[in-house]
Amino acid sequence: MRIGIDCRFAVEARPRGTGRYIENLIEHLVRIDSDNEYIFYVHRAQNLERLPLRPRARVKVIPLHVYPVWEQMLLPVRAVADDLDVLHCAGTTGPLVLAQNIGYVATVHDVSFLLPEQIMPKPQLAYQRLGRLYRRW
Repeated sequence: MRIGIDCRFAVEARPRGTGRYIENLIEHLVRIDSDNEYIFYVHRAQNLERLPLRPRARVKVIPLHVYPVWEQMLLPVRAVADDLDVLHCAGTTGPLVLAQNIGYVATVHDVSFLLPEQIMPKPQLAYQRLGRLYRRW
């Protein structure tokens, strides 16, 4: 199988929980799996040393324009072009529409964005408010 994994959070300047999860996931997958091929999708060609490059694991850079555009349009198109069997989005969100012949796995780490503002205060920054709205969508 050819498996694509959204690894954007793993190549951030300072990866946090989700980025570390992805780093560990892909490191162990390529170590124990000698049958499948992996394509790691990132939004920039920085910090790529964090990704385990092996003969069956390679990186594809899809330059980031606007995050929702990357995830909802560019990533699904790339998944078709790369003839993926499965796409794994490990950062809570992923494409709403994907070709029917591509399996889809989403890892949801946290659903605090669904909590009412009485429990989870409204984010202060516009970027954070837009992010919450996007995740809810």
